[in-house]
Amino acid sequence: SYMPQQDAFDEHLTIGENLLFAAAIRAPHLSRRDRNRRLDAKLIELGLGERRDAVVGSPERKLLSG
Repeated sequence: SYMPQQDAFDEHLTIGENLLFAAAIRAPHLSRRDRNRRLDAKLIELGLGERRDAVVGSPERKLLSG
């Protein structure tokens, strides 16, 4: 079967902004403060705490993954 690739992240936002947007959709019952705390903890766990404010970019505009 054929499945086109679609990026899950907005290339103009930071990784933190993208993940907070997703968290707001998936966990609207959590306060903004709780979502921020969970995001910080997960990024630190993954060794990405220092990259929270890095802009994601795109294949043409490599920033975070470039």
